[in-house]
Amino acid sequence: MLNPIDLTEYIIRPVLKELATWRSGFHSEAAENLMLWTAMTESNLEYLHQLRGPAIGLWQVEPATHEATWHYISRYPEFASLVRSFSCEKYTMPEAEEMHGNLYYNCAIARIKYWTIPKPLPHFLDTAAMADYWGRFYNTKNLDHDKQRFVDLANLTLT
Repeated sequence: MLNPIDLTEYIIRPVLKELATWRSGFHSEAAENLMLWTAMTESNLEYLHQLRGPAIGLWQVEPATHEATWHYISRYPEFASLVRSFSCEKYTMPEAEEMHGNLYYNCAIARIKYWTIPKPLPHFLDTAAMADYWGRFYNTKNLDHDKQRFVDLANLTLT
């Protein structure tokens, strides 16, 4: 399992700060926590492919979500170029499979997926509100036991 502090310091924070060069709001303490807690809940910081499904990477982004996210990204050529800078592809939409081994790219796509939600992020320490946000907008199953797992994992990082 990856160290959550390392994931935040070396992957999440640099990616969010770089995305924020395009639009403010991509980076905040709330965004950092949401991205860390999402990865912890979705993949346990160890699985790069969903055990029983198509989702890819630590953030478990499905290929269809990747494509939908690129539909949004492609409306902004400068932003698309910035997002491609995290990938191996410099001129067209990267393949979803790149998220298996490219944590920078996987993190960027997951954050952009959240970015498209027209609701503000909860307070950066409110694990229950973050779990609800994740459950409503990222994990569409929205099961109470999944949200409780999110809160339990998040609380481990706050001690």
